[in-house]
Amino acid sequence: MAEQRQNAKMGQIPILLIAGVMSPHSKGAARARLNMDRDGGKKGAPSYLAGVQVDLGNVDKYLQNSKTFYTCNIVQNTKNLEVKDVIKEMNDMLYEVDADVKKKERKSPMVGVYYSGHGCSNGGDWCFKDGDFSFKFLESVLRKRGNIKIFSDSCFSGDWAVKLKKWEYRTRNVWIFAGSVPGASALDGGDEGGMATAKWLKLFPKLFDDEANSYDDVMEAMHQSYGCCAKIDDDGEYHYIEFRDAHAEYKLQQGMKGISLANKGAESDGDDSDGDDSDADDDYKAEAVGVASSGVTCSMGHPLRFMTQAQLVAEKPGYANGVGCDRCGKSAKKVGGSAHCSRCEYDLCPQCFIELSAEENGSSYKPVEVEKTCDEGHPLYKLNLVELNEYSDYPMAYICDGCFEMSTLAKGYDHAHHCPLCRFDLCPKCVSK
Repeated sequence: MAEQRQNAKMGQIPILLIAGVMSPHSKGAARARLNMDRDGGKKGAPSYLAGVQVDLGNVDKYLQNSKTFYTCNIVQNTKNLEVKDVIKEMNDMLYEVDADVKKKERKSPMVGVYYSGHGCSNGGDWCFKDGDFSFKFLESVLRKRGNIKIFSDSCFSGDWAVKLKKWEYRTRNVWIFAGSVPGASALDGGDEGGMATAKWLKLFPKLFDDEANSYDDVMEAMHQSYGCCAKIDDDGEYHYIEFRDAHAEYKLQQGMKGISLANKGAESDGDDSDGDDSDADDDYKAEAVGVASSGVTCSMGHPLRFMTQAQLVAEKPGYANGVGCDRCGKSAKKVGGSAHCSRCEYDLCPQCFIELSAEENGSSYKPVEVEKTCDEGHPLYKLNLVELNEYSDYPMAYICDGCFEMSTLAKGYDHAHHCPLCRFDLCPKCVSK
């Protein structure tokens, strides 16, 4: 801590490094990886663990030589790291750097958090053993202090850059560097680490450390990076810039490779022994590694994930007119979305999903709707903390969207009024107002 205080006095920004877990609780967790068997000449699928370790090692090495940043702490337990541990580490860092500020009544200094790991397909949340670290946990920091830089090299991390928009003119000095564009996967090169992180480490010295670089030099480095960046400046204004989409570029590259191989096969008079590029063995591996703890699946046994009507339409425009629940026939358009299987186009409305989940777990629970809705007008269901953990991967706690306070059993809150589509929550006090 003494070293941290000394670095803070020198004006350097503390960065907390966090590694996600290999087998997260979330059923929507994804880590997109390159299969290097053919393209890179390496045998076997790249190791997720090795990729994350490489990321943290490379970022730590950069921080040790940076004029602007320093490593505050490295949080890495790729089997058992839980959300509460991550929150504690963040709070410890904030408490330490803000301690002297409170005495001198100055604004909170800048801090940073870097994450490498699985990202949740429902909003880009970080995935750990007991559940997801949601954007709402970060929002409590935005509301109280701002002055934070987030670097998230994970799938769907670009969704956080979009979510920052609603905090325009409500916070100050917030950056989010995301390893993916909104709604897309980031790309992990396995033993070479995340592709976004590799590009960022070429960008950050120009952007943060070397004042001699021109605006054009910085912008060129940005456009060579992967993912996107959102910022709320010192005046509270929101800015967004999109870099390259690693996922789209890789898929295009593989498509062109397939065309080339097909043409080569045609030129060889039907000799198809040259390069079989079967779609069934695609080089791109995007894995949903979590297990649907509720036990509810589509008819083919695939896990379901909650998607809003807008997300359903974005995935398949034919859903614009709504799709019926495969159990009760209720329109997804009417209720705002569904628990969805993209592979089978199977859907359950939130109420049927919760009821079936209760049956699977031997519970007599029935979803209870309340008069209030989420901000999008979707119904809220009264769910206890265990049910929130099962249905929405909450870590036995939640942030209320009414009072922004964390609600846990220790604080006397055993349930929330919850929208599974938007992950919106109201505590008992706020729902009764």
